[in-house]
Amino acid sequence: MSKTPTRRASKPAAAPAPRHSAGRDESSVQAIRLVDLFDLHHAPGHLLRRCHSRARAIFDELVGRRTGLSKQQVAVLIAVAQSPAATHAQLAEETGFDRNTLADTLDRLIAKGLALRQRSQTDARAYEIQLTEEGSAQLERLIPLSFEVQAKIIEPLPDELRPQFLECLRMLAGVDSVQEEAADDAARSHTSRPPKKAHARMR
Repeated sequence: MSKTPTRRASKPAAAPAPRHSAGRDESSVQAIRLVDLFDLHHAPGHLLRRCHSRARAIFDELVGRRTGLSKQQVAVLIAVAQSPAATHAQLAEETGFDRNTLADTLDRLIAKGLALRQRSQTDARAYEIQLTEEGSAQLERLIPLSFEVQAKIIEPLPDELRPQFLECLRMLAGVDSVQEEAADDAARSHTSRPPKKAHARMR
């Protein structure tokens, strides 16, 4: 009796290899490695944001809750007091606020009766800002608190590092360059005018 030949079981077809899987794996590994290299505790932007949050909390505790004023409003009050009859453009340059932020801040100060806006006596197209009597009185009460806020902000720093820290902040904010440009403009304006004595001799 002849044996029926047995059929060998056919092997299942191998599944097709996914396309570009190696490339995707390499990209994932590359991304993970880059993420591992990014340390938030050494990222300037992240650290500045945390410092800003801390400074805002200190201001709110010592000034904001007592007076109902914001940091921007206090800064504008100080700038107006230091530059009486300043225009919007001058205050924007002094405070570093954009025009919209400055206009909104001034509107709020005027609504509180702390400042007033009037036409410039030298330029009919511009407005000058001045403090009211109430604004000056409010500022007198604010200045000691503002000094306390600044001292509290840099309190964690050793005394010997504070001047260097402030210098670095001024460099980052571009404050020195703005003041230098203003000083150069003032110097050019002064030198462009003939001296009074020479002008008198020419008459």
